[in-house]
Amino acid sequence: MLETWFATVVNMSITASVVIAVVLLARLALKGAPKRFAYALWAVVLFRLLCPVALPSPVSLLQTLGSPAAEAGRMEYVSLEREPMETTIQTISDFHAPEAAPEPATPPADDARDTVSVTALSRLWIFGAVVLAAFQGVQLLRLRRRLIGAAHLQENIYLADHIPAPFVLGLVRPKIYLPSALTEAERPYILLHEQHHIRRGDHVFKLLALIALCLHWFNPLVWLSFVLSSRDMELSCDEAVLRRAGEDIRAAYCTSLLRCSGGQSMALIAPLAFGARVARARIRSVMRYRKPSRWSVAASILACLCLTACLASNPEPVEQAADAVTATLTDGTTSPQTAPPEDVSFDDGTTSPQTAPPENVSFDCTMNDQDFAAYCESPLGSVMAEPDYADGTTLVFHYLNGLFVYDLQSRSMRCKLDLHKLDIAPHGQGDTVLFVRVSRDGQTAYLSSTGASAADFREYVVDLRSGAASEGVMPEDAALFTDYVDLNAAALPDGWSSVRGVSDGRNTYALLSQDGTIGGLQLVVVPEGADSGAETFGIFRGLTVQMPQETPKEVTEAFFRAFAEADYETMKTYCTQSCVENYFHGGDVNGMVWASLTALEDEALVGEWACLLAVVEMETSPKSALYPNTHTVFYVELVQEDGAWRIIGFLTGKPDPPAA
Repeated sequence: MLETWFATVVNMSITASVVIAVVLLARLALKGAPKRFAYALWAVVLFRLLCPVALPSPVSLLQTLGSPAAEAGRMEYVSLEREPMETTIQTISDFHAPEAAPEPATPPADDARDTVSVTALSRLWIFGAVVLAAFQGVQLLRLRRRLIGAAHLQENIYLADHIPAPFVLGLVRPKIYLPSALTEAERPYILLHEQHHIRRGDHVFKLLALIALCLHWFNPLVWLSFVLSSRDMELSCDEAVLRRAGEDIRAAYCTSLLRCSGGQSMALIAPLAFGARVARARIRSVMRYRKPSRWSVAASILACLCLTACLASNPEPVEQAADAVTATLTDGTTSPQTAPPEDVSFDDGTTSPQTAPPENVSFDCTMNDQDFAAYCESPLGSVMAEPDYADGTTLVFHYLNGLFVYDLQSRSMRCKLDLHKLDIAPHGQGDTVLFVRVSRDGQTAYLSSTGASAADFREYVVDLRSGAASEGVMPEDAALFTDYVDLNAAALPDGWSSVRGVSDGRNTYALLSQDGTIGGLQLVVVPEGADSGAETFGIFRGLTVQMPQETPKEVTEAFFRAFAEADYETMKTYCTQSCVENYFHGGDVNGMVWASLTALEDEALVGEWACLLAVVEMETSPKSALYPNTHTVFYVELVQEDGAWRIIGFLTGKPDPPAA
């Protein structure tokens, strides 16, 4: 009996896996459609996981995909019925050797071993299902303990002290539990979200999905579908709240979600008590929400109906299939035999294919023109650029997040590399800094980090001819360039010079700044043994490109890229002077030590004024009113200044455009 149940579950799981694969592709096609349609498709998956039978249909997509024809409404890939198999084998034996003496009907040893294996797998399956169900039951009991003493607020709504996020619990009479820390202003949107779960019957769907997960715990696609269906459930519920609101509540709704983002996930505490655990995908979905057109809704409905009909039905059974096989075996013809594949011989005497070891993955980190133009306009930081190699024709040097190969003869840049693209420590001051070594032939650079946190970064090998970088360590026997020169006694022009120089045996090369900008860096060439006659020229002169007109969104994204690294000097280049004076306070900007964009959406653009809505992850200063929050939502206000967009401020409320 147990083996029969196990075979039924395995067959359902295989069919459901095909359906899950199709639904995953359909979700990609419906990416721009309302999320409720992607959520609706998971009902077909749930049906296939829980129901072993389905009606046949000529439009079944399973038939197109080559699945076996259904018998008695079931899809059968694996059969544990042994008697028909033995009969078939005996019939074939009789046909090929009609005069052979019959042997005693003793069960083959292989069949006995197979029976033991199937029994063991069946017991393992039921054991796993019981353990998973018991674990969820224990988690549910622990959650109910936390709810002892919950205060009744109104109708089916309760307040509890020891829960990390709001959730729905119950089947026949579901209740909504809210964290008591939620303020009066934050409750309405959260309640709308949870009430929509109940109206739509999500608590019933969640229970059925958990039962399916317990039955099919061995199938990784079922775990994936459980996670994605839960995500689609939450996203579609968010859209329902926004759709029912009479005004734009995205900013306030995001704030409510962020308020409930801390703590342990309710899915870990008890999947039956599902709540609104915040995630980047949900924030982005809320901010990008736009009311769908009627045509897109109609097309999505039609697509879902067609897919449901095609995936919920079985292929039609093939008539007379068994008779056709019998006729083939009894009309004197031989069944086709498939020749075994021949062994492939190799020069080394082996007979199995050899798999070449994977090559190191390399990627291009070349700096594009726009980034290079912005790089040249940036001010110098707290350290000076450092030359790393020279041979009379080539100079290699690095500064901040740039590594450059310069042609000394043509005075042109051969290679510009953006080290932002690598997981490497920055060039500058701090506990951990960038360390660059160049091979003696000038073709390879070895990048590593040195200092207290060096283990937190990776090491790279860079081909200075192509600009390709790959993870790797410097060989112990690598021949390195070592002709460095102490510049303390060198006759250099006035200005801020690099700490060291490099020599090619004829000249010493140093880097110098006189105007405080990266684009103004100069190369100083001092002949060996000479006290004067140094030649100075701009190393970036003539190399900068005209930066294209950037949009407000591009400027804001560039600002937050620098903010994620707490690079305040670069951030200031994207702000007006008044913004710098009002929001930059030494160790923080508007109370944030660093901030990384989670989502960014255009809100308004009026002439030379723009406003965007930003959702960020951040570290707040202990002195800030936001402390210790790690997420926030605010508006970024920009104006055009001398033809370029610049940030003028950060506001919690949506600002109005300036009067004409």
